[in-house]
Amino acid sequence: MVRPRLGHFVYTADEIATMKEDIGVFKSMGVGVAGVVFGVLTNEGRVNVHQAKELAEAAAPLQVTFHRAFDVTRDLDEAFDDIARVPGITRILTRQAIAYVCIAKLIGSTELNGPSIVLAEVPSRHRPPCQS
Repeated sequence: MVRPRLGHFVYTADEIATMKEDIGVFKSMGVGVAGVVFGVLTNEGRVNVHQAKELAEAAAPLQVTFHRAFDVTRDLDEAFDDIARVPGITRILTRQAIAYVCIAKLIGSTELNGPSIVLAEVPSRHRPPCQS
C-alpha cells in the first residue's frame, strides 16, 4: 500500500511526489512485488483523477488497485466511473456492501469497461439480499 501518512485521502503535491518515490522503490524490488494499492480523493469527496493517473503511470507495468478510499467517496457510482477513466487501475478494494450496485451495473453490461471490484471481507449481516 502506498500511503504517506494516516488520516484522510486528500494529498498535497509533496505527498504525491513521496508516493511516486515509494512506488519507484517497490518497482525496483522486482521479484515479489506484483502491484501497488492507493487511493486519492479531492476535498469534495470525489476520486482525484489527476493524481490517480499520475500514480498509475508511475506504477506501470505493476498492477494497480484503488483502495478503500473508494468507500468514503461522496457517490460510489460516480467514483467507479472516475476510476474507470484512469488507465492502469484494474481493481477496486472495498468493504461497502453498496458496492454491489456497481457489480450489478457491470453484470448488466455486455462488456466489462472498468476495473473489477475486489470485496474485502464483509460480515454476512451486512451483505445485501442479492448476494448468494
